[in-house]
Amino acid sequence: MQEVYQARVVSHRQAEFNRLRREREERISRILQSRRQEREKMRKLKYYLKLEEERQQKLREAEEARKREGNYFTLSVQE
Repeated sequence: MQEVYQARVVSHRQAEFNRLRREREERISRILQSRRQEREKMRKLKYYLKLEEERQQKLREAEEARKREGNYFTLSVQE
């Protein structure tokens, strides 16, 4: 009788331990997945911002080139 009760207690404790371990592993997995998603989101945002910055720089350079050409043309006409 005592052995049956003891086996039941051990079995119950083992089941509880396994359940808690599984819950902990799932929680850790969700946290890690969330961190991966956040890193990926930041990586994409940085890439987009870099592309946008390069585009803006090209526009500025093109505008400066047009201004220089315009000034050269007006200087040539005045001479």
